Amino acid sequence: MAAIDTFVQRVVINLIKKNRIASVCDYGCGKGDLLTALANEFPGSLRLTGVDYFSKFPEASPPISDNSIALIDRGTNHYDELLDSRRFDMIVSTFALHHYRYPVAELRNMATLLSPGGTMILADLAFDNVNDAQIVKNISSYVTESFASFRGQYHRHHYTLEEALDIVSAIDVEVTESSKKTIPPDGADLEEEVESHLAHFDRMIEVLPEMKSSLVEDYFRLLIPYTKALVQEHKIDYSSVFVIVARKS
Repeated sequence: MAAIDTFVQRVVINLIKKNRIASVCDYGCGKGDLLTALANEFPGSLRLTGVDYFSKFPEASPPISDNSIALIDRGTNHYDELLDSRRFDMIVSTFALHHYRYPVAELRNMATLLSPGGTMILADLAFDNVNDAQIVKNISSYVTESFASFRGQYHRHHYTLEEALDIVSAIDVEVTESSKKTIPPDGADLEEEVESHLAHFDRMIEVLPEMKSSLVEDYFRLLIPYTKALVQEHKIDYSSVFVIVARKS
């Protein structure tokens, strides 16, 4: 998703320049690509913090050696200390909203971390059904969602812009901008997404024996190969992204 990543990074950078931002928290920072981009764009001028489940998902932790970037593990008491003591001019959450099992609770925590008058940016892949590749993406997401729910790990996959705005309305911020944009992937991005999904389905098949019900196991043994075939035939279209900008009063 390099093209979409670049687009979202540019949105964040432009808003930092417009709003005299001195501190940024990337909530759900993953491997830290956005934090690294901000450190390079604003060397020495931003206090940067990344929050994620680093100990829970060490393979997704950022390989950051930059001393200007602080990393806070969401699963430790350091996170509670952060909520109690730190406030930021900007909170950014990119491609993370659909991973939250309890999205309103996470957004409320983000609002807690935001200084009065501060800016919140939410960007995520948008739910669309305008071509076969997007339909396959949604079928793939639903299969993954249902698989996770049977394992007690449910989280929603992709929201429409309207659904995301509804979630944001539950927290104490005012939406100032919202938009959806199509960023067509290049060939390399497309192939990378296809290979990633096929590998993910292979991992799902490997853990099927862990299912407590043979009925559920048999169901997914039928469903997963069919979904893999759809991905191979129609590809995966992650070209739609929404951006929501809000301000804390």
